[in-house]
Amino acid sequence: MGSEKQRLVIERIVEGEPTMKRSVLLILLSLAMSWAQLQNATIYDLPNFDEGGAWSSRIGYCPDFRDCDPFIGDNTVSSTCVVGIWLFYSEYFYNYENFGGVEWVHGTNYCTNLGALSNQVSSLKYVGHPYNWKIDTITLYEFDLFFGLEYHEWVDATEVPEQLSGVGSVIITGENNWTVYSLPNYDGDRVCLGVDQGQYVGFAPDLTAFGVGTVGSFRRGCFSDRNLQDIERNGERNMKRSVLLLALSLAMSWAQQQVALIYDWLEGDEGGAWSERNSYCQDFRSCDRYIGDNVISSTCITGVWIFYGESNYNSQSSGVVEYNAGDYYCWNLGIANNQVSSLRYAGDTFAWKDPSLNLYQFEYFCGMEFFETQDTPQLPVEMDTVDSFIITGREYWTLYSVFNIPTVKSFRRGCFAERKILLRSDQRGVEISARN
Repeated sequence: MGSEKQRLVIERIVEGEPTMKRSVLLILLSLAMSWAQLQNATIYDLPNFDEGGAWSSRIGYCPDFRDCDPFIGDNTVSSTCVVGIWLFYSEYFYNYENFGGVEWVHGTNYCTNLGALSNQVSSLKYVGHPYNWKIDTITLYEFDLFFGLEYHEWVDATEVPEQLSGVGSVIITGENNWTVYSLPNYDGDRVCLGVDQGQYVGFAPDLTAFGVGTVGSFRRGCFSDRNLQDIERNGERNMKRSVLLLALSLAMSWAQQQVALIYDWLEGDEGGAWSERNSYCQDFRSCDRYIGDNVISSTCITGVWIFYGESNYNSQSSGVVEYNAGDYYCWNLGIANNQVSSLRYAGDTFAWKDPSLNLYQFEYFCGMEFFETQDTPQLPVEMDTVDSFIITGREYWTLYSVFNIPTVKSFRRGCFAERKILLRSDQRGVEISARN
């Protein structure tokens, strides 16, 4: 993002015309961020990075090229230029059935023609941290050759999630060693994984080759006599044509999962404390082990996120509020800078662009909430007051009240009223005074 001054206003658009809602709050923010290590892959349907054909620049996962990219289709990618570490798969959802081919490419502004997977790519994703691919992380994969489900972490773990029934391969990033153990609680067979200085990534496409059948726990550092350095660091291409295995049916796009990276320094500077969140935080005095109360200065988000100046989402209807939406959108906080005590997202956890309606007890999305994706003839009795709402997706919703009371009593998807209101989605910040 370049440097620019942006004026933020609280307003809405009714039938295409802007009107002011209550008093207008003008905030001048200096948005000057430089994400030099942001992972991105420019993909082309012609060899040699030729822009004469179709091409697209991606910064997020693509589980299915039949619908995830408006410019590049299924089985068309021929060449690429990458920053970071990118995996190209021949099957949808990252070869989740443990069948297909894979190629991996890594580097800074590294360009190459695809080999065996040329014109065969059906999904792709990156490895490691989305905004700095050179920091220390470890990613576990369900099958060998980085197929199937994944589990990404940057701190020690005494056990892996139960959804990951097995671990067949590992990729590490950064410059530190990691020790992986076959059992939970740092027990069982173990091996120390590392990379040569200055390489920042190591690939272990088949753990059984290193005497470890799976991973039950891991920690940063080397705690084993067996030290494997420089694991296929050159990103050699590998193919796998194996028998079909029964696997999970993944019917969701992980590229749309809501996530917020929060930093206590400006411009996403990881020299300070930072944390990656994909869930609500009701009170920063206790909900996050890395970020404390009243310290957040900048953020990078995917989805719709709301930052509150008081705990419990401004449950007393007072305090600052700042909110924004986007795909991998980064900014320095304005009115909420160093004042955030709670935060949450709006919409579906794993598909923030799907249609949903979020109702809030007080204005500016404070207090209790009610989330729904279907028609609702009657709200819960606890939601006796609705002063604000957020909709996601591309569809209209019709809201109903009773006896001209300014609240919401029921709603349904679709437009069933003569008055249409198009709501804005740009960044906002506001301070709410306590009610009498």
